[in-house]
Amino acid sequence: VKSMSLHDHLYDHFSLKMRKPEDSSILSPFYKFVFLRHPFERLVSAFHDKFIVVKQLNLMEPFIKYHLESKGMKTPTLLHLRKRWIEQNVEVSFENFVDFVLYEASLSQRISGPSGHWWPYTDMCKICEIDYDYIGKLETLADDVACILQNFPNYDLLQQMKSRIKVKVNASGNHNRNMTIDYFSQLTKPKI
Repeated sequence: VKSMSLHDHLYDHFSLKMRKPEDSSILSPFYKFVFLRHPFERLVSAFHDKFIVVKQLNLMEPFIKYHLESKGMKTPTLLHLRKRWIEQNVEVSFENFVDFVLYEASLSQRISGPSGHWWPYTDMCKICEIDYDYIGKLETLADDVACILQNFPNYDLLQQMKSRIKVKVNASGNHNRNMTIDYFSQLTKPKI
């Protein structure tokens, strides 16, 4: 799968096919594991990496539309959106981003493809319908990978994962726990 299409691939191939509990039984002979990120860490990572560091316009478009409409402003098309225009007309703040996420969560349907970066895993890939053998956290990736690899000491290819996890998982954002605390300190307790 091409790296930039992974979210869509997961949604298309797993959320739709794993709706019935009996479908998950075909996975029973396999060792199943998944790595998840804490929901607050996901929000900060999505906002910081996609909205601040890279300013990925295709991911920002639904947020920009929501923000401008809430201010009574007309939304330009994506073709007319430019980073300079956004800086001058849109208040790209973590609080406004959280307002947008809360707005999306209040709707009964998925409103934007980019939401995959912050929507709950349960809405993305029906994660609760699979009986996992191991659930790891990205925040403790190295330790959790080591736990999984203990189950497969004779598989050299899997053992190579130890060295591969040293490569930064989220390459462009330099995201860390303090960043999450800093961003969430900007919010009121009821909003959190």
